[in-house]
Amino acid sequence: MPYKIKHYARPVSTNVHTLWEAALIELCVGLISAGMAFWARDIVVQLFVGCLIVAALCFLLTFHNIYIIIKLQLKNRKANMPRKSQE
Repeated sequence: MPYKIKHYARPVSTNVHTLWEAALIELCVGLISAGMAFWARDIVVQLFVGCLIVAALCFLLTFHNIYIIIKLQLKNRKANMPRKSQE
């Protein structure tokens, strides 16, 4: 009897609950990748390029998350401002 293989991707469960956590994780991964790229710049060109691309994308996603956080904070602040009554 052949073994049955499931041909679908299972969803990934994460512990990230807020945008701040996601931004911090991406920043840490970007710093580690940038450090590895700096270390490998003269030794292995392929490792340097790969780590540099990963670091650049992580920093880009970090700045994007911070932009979204600021945008949401301003939107919430604007929505919670008391309205002036027209008399």
